[in-house]
Amino acid sequence: MSYNTSDVCQLGEGYFSMKVNGESVVVNSANDVMADPTTKPTRFYIKKFQSGDVCTYVIYNADKSKYAEYSEGWTVYMTDSGAPRNWTITLVKDSIYTIQPGPPSINAWTTPYDKSGQIYLTTKQTDLPEQEFTITPA
Repeated sequence: MSYNTSDVCQLGEGYFSMKVNGESVVVNSANDVMADPTTKPTRFYIKKFQSGDVCTYVIYNADKSKYAEYSEGWTVYMTDSGAPRNWTITLVKDSIYTIQPGPPSINAWTTPYDKSGQIYLTTKQTDLPEQEFTITPA
């Protein structure tokens, strides 16, 4: 799978909040990454790594003590155990991105079809609102 740096490396490094399908992306008390319409978005620190035409990111909590990972059941959560997971964050349009493990990966962060709930990985699809994350400076 090849990546075009014009789409993959658009997001800078820094503090960001995320929304998906109009709902806030938050980290709950169990460290699960969730879509939640009832609260403000969690503040994440996104660190950028670029080598040639490949760009990946590590997604940390605000104090950089935990980072995003996924479980054997494909659910996304925050942890401080093991090496940080690298993610590919690809620009779709404006400040809307997809988030995938990797590179390479055929999967992407996805919210449940009914919007709210734990974010998990499923096969990346084109024009799927459940996989389009609005990422803005926080």
